[in-house]
Amino acid sequence: MFLKSAKEVKQERQEAAEAARGDELTRDFLHMLDTWHSVPEPYDAKLEAYILRCKSDILLSPVGQKEDGKQYFTPSSANSCPRELYHRLRGDRRDDFPILPHQGRWQRMGTAYGDAVQRDLLYIHKHYARKTGKKPSFIPLYRELELSGEMKKVPFWEEFAQKTMTVKHNGFDINIQGKPDGILKYKDGTVVGLEVKSKQTSYNRTSEYSMREPEESHKRQVAAYSLLYGVDEFIIHYGNLSKKSWDMSDEEYIKYPDVRAFYVKVYEEDVKKLLDYFAYIVEAVKENNPPKIDPDKWTFNRYKTACVLSMTDEEIEEIKDEYIELVNSTRKMNKIPRELQTRINNLADIISMVHKIKENG
Repeated sequence: MFLKSAKEVKQERQEAAEAARGDELTRDFLHMLDTWHSVPEPYDAKLEAYILRCKSDILLSPVGQKEDGKQYFTPSSANSCPRELYHRLRGDRRDDFPILPHQGRWQRMGTAYGDAVQRDLLYIHKHYARKTGKKPSFIPLYRELELSGEMKKVPFWEEFAQKTMTVKHNGFDINIQGKPDGILKYKDGTVVGLEVKSKQTSYNRTSEYSMREPEESHKRQVAAYSLLYGVDEFIIHYGNLSKKSWDMSDEEYIKYPDVRAFYVKVYEEDVKKLLDYFAYIVEAVKENNPPKIDPDKWTFNRYKTACVLSMTDEEIEEIKDEYIELVNSTRKMNKIPRELQTRINNLADIISMVHKIKENG
């Protein structure tokens, strides 16, 4: 039996403390939401007017607007295809393809869910104690902004918190711009970031079996927010807009919860890894050396045309060869893993776009 080193013991204690902290924050956050959504929803005309006035003021204000002539990375691009980011940073034309109608509704519902959570947080801050007899575990953090010629107290999220910064890393200037879903104040006085995501495919998508941790792309996203706002603790909240049924038993709700929350602690190495990736893209642009396309991230690539136009003959052949190899390797499979099927489909779409663009000159 080997004795653990002092470093290993320290690491284990740190991990245990982080796990306990994460359990506390996520449990309190979900309990607060469940409690609030279990009482009759109040209507506050003054609060509704406050929300509308603040939104109107910030949309008509120059505060936090993007500077002309600069291209920025955003937190949501932290896990994007490197070739997409290459063309974005160059200022190349973004695709404007029509999408299927259900996809448009899907996107709108995702945005609406984030808006609903923010509205709930404002109502919770004002009415939770009166409606439940207990203080809320989380309340919005606020800031003072000059809007429409006067100082106003506004929640620290979205356009009210939009920030741009330039970071020097590996010899390159990296421009980053972001606006968080929320910066909250926990009951112990600490500041915690909030990232809101929605799921809409199936009621079991947010079960403990199907969702055991936050998505990697979302963890990278909060690392960018940590850099922008100096916050190192985050809750990534998932809301499932697909429900099992109106009447669920307690057992069914436990098995198929429609809300989940995960704790993420951001460390210096997480931020460094992110900046390394962004610096790699900046260098590629400066050297006019486009990085390879990542087929796994093709679906939501918003610069597909630019990517295909910049592909060399060698790159096209590599894509075709991989497609043929994967198709042949799956011929005898009874069931193709979803991730593998997605990659095959994306490779086929890239090849199809190459042919279409060549045909059109």
